[in-house]
Amino acid sequence: MAILTNFPCSAVTHRRLLSFYLSIPNALQLIFKQLRVQGFFLGFFDHEKKVLPAIRAAAPLVASGALHVPVAAIYPLSRIREAVDHLVRGGKILLEVQKLN
Repeated sequence: MAILTNFPCSAVTHRRLLSFYLSIPNALQLIFKQLRVQGFFLGFFDHEKKVLPAIRAAAPLVASGALHVPVAAIYPLSRIREAVDHLVRGGKILLEVQKLN
């Protein structure tokens, strides 16, 4: 791809779509042709620019009671697999790390 491109561009790759690992035999092709290769992972979130502002916006709503998500279940650590399965299906869960008397 780098040899065929004569203008600045970006290549975004996703491993699951490729049947081979992406390799760049000559990194100078990226520098002198102003190319950029960036991996893409759907599970990667931009915490600093997206997640933190959302948390800051939601915190006062939670504190005031305007935003409330009910707890669907409380699991002891001994049932962690079941708790994760529940979380994946949806619903707020809590893990009990110490039994209170």
